[in-house]
Order: sequence, then C-alpha cells, then structure tokens
Amino acid sequence: MEMKNKAYSHALIFGMSIGFIIIVIQFVLYIFGMLNNNASDIIIFFLMVLGIMFSVRYYRDHLNEGSLNFKKALQIGFLTCVFMGVIGSIYTYFQIKYLTPHMADEAYSIAQESILNKGYTDEQVKLGTEMIKNHMPLIFAISNFFRFCFLGAILSLVTASLLKKGVNSINQHDPDNNL
Repeated sequence: MEMKNKAYSHALIFGMSIGFIIIVIQFVLYIFGMLNNNASDIIIFFLMVLGIMFSVRYYRDHLNEGSLNFKKALQIGFLTCVFMGVIGSIYTYFQIKYLTPHMADEAYSIAQESILNKGYTDEQVKLGTEMIKNHMPLIFAISNFFRFCFLGAILSLVTASLLKKGVNSINQHDPDNNL
C-alpha cells in the first residue's frame, strides 16, 4: 500500500509541476501570438516527453532504490500524464472561456456551417449551434485531457521500455517486481 501511495504522490507532484510549466509556456506563446502554430504543439510534446522521462527516472533512481519494472514505469509515466492533462485541461477551459473566446467563435462558425450543409432546418441549426456554443470551452478542455492521456500512454510505453531496470544484486528485493 505504501508503494502505491508513493507512486501516486510522486506522479501527482511531477505531473502538476510539468503541467504548470506547460501552462506558463502556453501563456507566453499566447502573449507573443504564437499559440496556434505547429511550434507550440512541438514544444508541448517535447515537454511531455521530458516530463515523463524525468518522472520515471527520478522514481526509479531516488524512490525505488535504482530498480523499476516495466509495469511500474508505465504506471508512473501514465499517471504523470494524467495529472499534466488535468492541469492542462483546466487551463484550456480558462483560455477558451476568457483569454481567447474568438477561438470558440471560430469553432462555432465551423460547426454551424457543417450543420447547415447537412440540410437541417434553421430552427434545428440554431438550437444545435447554441448548445455547441455554450459548451465549447468544456469540449475543448475534455478533448485536451484525452489528448494528454492518449499521448501519455504511448510515450509511457516507450519510456517504460527504455528506463526499466532490474535489481543489481541477488540479495536485494524489488517490492514492485512480482516475478
């Protein structure tokens, strides 16, 4: 039980820390007008990779006596990304709702045009687009969370395979290894 709490709290601290760093960088990119370009996505992806790698490596080297099995490495990496995603999603909601409402308006226009092209009546279009407009920040925040989780799962698989490390001595016991 103690090992699970240690892993959970470790992932929470690293995930929230990296999440806040991503928020600061997104805010700086917003200030310089570079938020909606490929460079911002590359920077965020790079920070996710570094965050997962540092989290798993720190857990292995400092909290788990230098050894870590694949399952625990995957768990640490994924939990780190989940907490990054929570922080990132809260910021995304705030950003769409208050900082850049024009992004929601653009998505609203695209949705309205799409519904019109499908042959719905004006009343149906108005009702559907009003529902979309009211929930646009939440839709963006939820999709951002799932993006973090999906990318985090893939990156955690790669990181876990690279950073897993067995016990160095026969006399040492790895409490995480069930083999």
